[in-house]
Amino acid sequence: MKKLFSLICIIITLAFLTGCGESEEKKNSNLSSNTKAMVIENSNETGLAYDMTIEEFTEKFNDMYKEKTGKGIVADENEKMVSLDSSNWTVAGKKSQTDGKTTYTSYIYPFKKGEFVLAVDDNTEKIISVTTATTSKVWKSSAKEVEKIGTIASMVCAGYNLDKFNYMKKLYETSISGNCYFDNVIYKVIGTDSREDVIVKMISLPAEKKAIADTQYTDYVMYKQGKCDFGQHTEK
Repeated sequence: MKKLFSLICIIITLAFLTGCGESEEKKNSNLSSNTKAMVIENSNETGLAYDMTIEEFTEKFNDMYKEKTGKGIVADENEKMVSLDSSNWTVAGKKSQTDGKTTYTSYIYPFKKGEFVLAVDDNTEKIISVTTATTSKVWKSSAKEVEKIGTIASMVCAGYNLDKFNYMKKLYETSISGNCYFDNVIYKVIGTDSREDVIVKMISLPAEKKAIADTQYTDYVMYKQGKCDFGQHTEK
């Protein structure tokens, strides 16, 4: 797994911005943009970042994933599934890469079915983007499990509760067809060729609307309400 993600750091920020009484499920389907993601202003190219550090992400992901599944995502030496350890994040690629008026460093954390990549602002230590990556081979056999991991990772960064899971999972499934914009965050699922396999990435990136004005995306709330077609972010 260690050799399969060499391309991720290059494309975390840019690659997916091109081209891009009720039951719990029913309540989730009624979410709107009034549900505010936990984002803050940032001097990077998209103008926003998650209001969360890498240590906070680690703790909150462990709590939410364990609440959802009762286990962790990392296999220890005995193949027991355990939680993430904040001391095990390592730098991916070159440190302090320029993004707008700030610099960021990407950190990786391998787990049994893939790898997390977090782009973190060097100055504020806030997360600029979160990527859940795996190979097409693993995706074909374990898509639902990887999808669950990636969905929860993005939910944690945005500060959502677990009761939003079904809605956010469907949002990510929709974003396989193109960029989806919801609650100040772009969501995208993409595949990128490497020398060994296709790398599948579930990505979320906070962004101001003015920063993505020239980007093709779907306003997910309006799309769900039937107010715009897929690939559009203006009302019919």
